[in-house]
Formats: sequence, structure tokens, C-alpha cells
Amino acid sequence: MIVTSKRLFDLVLSIIFLPFAIPIIVLSSLLMFFELREFPFFIQERGLTLSKYRFGLFKIKTLRNSDIRKTLPPLKGMILSKSELSPYVGGYAGFLRRTGFDELPQLINIIKGEMSLIGPRPLMMEDLKRLKNEFPDLYLQREALNSIPGLSGLWQIFCDRHKDVENLILLDTLYEKLSSFSFDSKLLLWTIPLIINGNNSDSILSSKYKSYKKQFVSSGLKFSPENLIK
Repeated sequence: MIVTSKRLFDLVLSIIFLPFAIPIIVLSSLLMFFELREFPFFIQERGLTLSKYRFGLFKIKTLRNSDIRKTLPPLKGMILSKSELSPYVGGYAGFLRRTGFDELPQLINIIKGEMSLIGPRPLMMEDLKRLKNEFPDLYLQREALNSIPGLSGLWQIFCDRHKDVENLILLDTLYEKLSSFSFDSKLLLWTIPLIINGNNSDSILSSKYKSYKKQFVSSGLKFSPENLIK
């Protein structure tokens, strides 16, 4: 088996990060157990597409199973936004999602070789089915990608969720064009302020500090994704 520089980068940093992550994972799991009254971990099948890089993603639970069943049908054309779930995100669960700490168990996925520290975001099977059915051309573009799904990445940091899957595929494709050790290192560093400021944006909770994020993009990202993708 050939160990690439990217794989070595992922493995070494994940092993370094894991001892610091374990106390956060343990404490967060206990707090979420008392908040949800449910087992605080789950494994969710995700992938780059329905047939590519499928694996069981580890995550700290932030929603009750019963809450998920209460949700309204998703808006047509909006696959990556699930704001209807926000009323069911409690206090500490919101903190976990805004910092991205609920994703820390995915360091195990990275060590196993199923994920990378930096890469396209793996999506749930339900979202991938909708992407394939509602946006077949965009799905084929994602199918053509060869990058391993990542814990963080270009879309995870700089996404425009109002543009939904079009923005996802744009930034996924751009990442594959620019992917390098240097670019991955920059994206990893750009992830840190989002964690420290609790400014992570996910499918349920939007960024709290939009102006900060705009300044962060304009000062740190010296290019236009729309221009580079052409």
C-alpha cells in the first residue's frame, strides 16, 4: 500500500489532535446524554456520492430521534439547509454545532483512512439521493471528483448555503483543482478561527457573525471561486 503525503499529513495530525479531542468528546458526550436522555453517539452512512467513498461517519448526537421525526418536509431545491430543525437544537447542542466539536469523533474516520482532514464534505444518503434526482448534472460533477471526503474544507469554511448545492459543487470542484499540501494547510489554519469564535455554519445553524466571515474571506482568500472554476 502506497502512503501518499496527504495520507501521512492526515494520519500524523489526527494522532496528534486525538489526545486533546478525547476529553472534549467525553465531556460533551456526558452533557449531551443528560440533555437528550439518549445515547450520545451515532454512526451515519455518508459518502461523496451514493457509490463513491461510502462509510459510517462517527458523530456526537445533537438531536433527539423523536425531534427528527417531527420535522417538516424539506423545501424543494434546498438540500443542504435544514433550518426547520433549529428549534430542536438545545443549549449545549448548539455550542457543539457552532464550534464543530460534534464532529471530533471523525478523527477516528480519518485515522481509519475513510476521511481526510481537508476535502469535500460527505453527505447523508438522503441528501445524495435528492441531489441525484433533482440536480442530475451537479451529481455527475460530484461523481467525477476523486478527493476523499474531508472533516473541513473549502466548502465547509466558505460556503454560501443560500446557493445550496450549486455552491457546494462549485467549491468541491475548485478544491480538487487547487488541492495541494500548501492549500490544505491554509484551509486547516482557516478552520481554527471558526472553531474559536463558534462561527461554524452547518445545515441547521447559520453563521452568527456574517460580517466577520465576509472579512475573513476577503482578507484570507485572494481569489474568486467563480472565476477560477471556469
